[in-house]
Amino acid sequence: MYFYIALVLLLIFGLLLIFNKFVSSLSSSSEYDYEKDDKVLDPVKNEDKPIIVVSLTTSPRRIKMIQKTIDSILNQTKPPDLIRINIPTIFKRTGEMYIIPNFLLNHPKIQVVQYKEDYGPIMKILPTIMDYKNHSNASIIYTDDDVIMLPKTIETFLKLEDKYPEYTLCFSGFQFNGKNRWNRNNTECFVNVAEGYMCVYLNKNVLGRMRYSLMDYYKMISQNEYCFTSDDLMMGNFYAMNGIFVYKIQTDEVNYNLWWNSGCELPYGKDGDGISSLASDQHFTRYNNAYDYLKHRNINFFNIF
Repeated sequence: MYFYIALVLLLIFGLLLIFNKFVSSLSSSSEYDYEKDDKVLDPVKNEDKPIIVVSLTTSPRRIKMIQKTIDSILNQTKPPDLIRINIPTIFKRTGEMYIIPNFLLNHPKIQVVQYKEDYGPIMKILPTIMDYKNHSNASIIYTDDDVIMLPKTIETFLKLEDKYPEYTLCFSGFQFNGKNRWNRNNTECFVNVAEGYMCVYLNKNVLGRMRYSLMDYYKMISQNEYCFTSDDLMMGNFYAMNGIFVYKIQTDEVNYNLWWNSGCELPYGKDGDGISSLASDQHFTRYNNAYDYLKHRNINFFNIF
C-alpha cells in the first residue's frame, strides 16, 4: 500500500519538475533567440575593452562567394575585432537552407549567427544592435555582402568619431521626402538615409542613444512589403525616431568616386539575388510606398534638411 502511494507521489513530483522546466523555458526565451549548430559561435559579451564589430548578412547562394568582401574587411588598415554574419535558418525568399563554408567557420575573427526568423535585408544590422546596444564599449559598422570595403574605411570612421560623436556616419547617403531623392555624393552634409553598401558607422554614443527597441520597430514595419525590403530607408527613419542625425563624410582615402572607380561593386551584386538588382525606378517606387506607409501609420520621423 505504502509502496503504491510513494510511487504515485514520485510520479507527481516528476511531472511537476517537467512542467516547471517547460514554463521556465517559455519565460526565458528571447524574441530573437537564434538556432545554432555546434560550430556557430555565440555573441561576444565581454564589455571590458572597446571592440569594433562589422556586421552583414547574405543569402544561401551568395554565402560561398563573399570571401572578397570578408578579405577586404580583414585587411583594413585598422581591422575590426569581429565580423558578425547574421543569417536565418531558412532564407524566406527562396526557402533554401544555408551551407556555411569553412573559410567562415574556421576564422577566429568571424562569427556566423543563425536565427530562427528571417528578418529580411535589415538582418545585416538588427540582431547585432540587439546584442550590442547595451555593450558599453562596442561600436558597429554595417555593410553589404556584394561590395569591397576601401582599405582605410574603418580607420577613417575612427579618426572622425571624436569630431562627430553623436551622429550616425556614412560615406554614401541621400535626402528623401517621399517624392524626391537628392544624392550629394561629392560633399559632406546631413542626410536622412545612410546607404549600407559603403558602410555605416554606429559608435558607442549612438548605440547608447537608441531609446526605442529596434526589434519593436521592426515588428511595426515588417508587415508592409515595401518597408520589409527597404532596410536603408527604415534604418534612417529609426535613427530619426531616436533623435539621431545622419552625417555623410568623405576624405581623400574614402569617397564615392574612389569607391566606384576602384571596382568595389562585386559582379554578383546585380545578378537578381538581391534587392540591388532592381532598376532605379523600382527602387524609387518602393521607397515612395514605404514612406507613405510610415506616414499613414504616424511613424514617419524623417528630418528634411
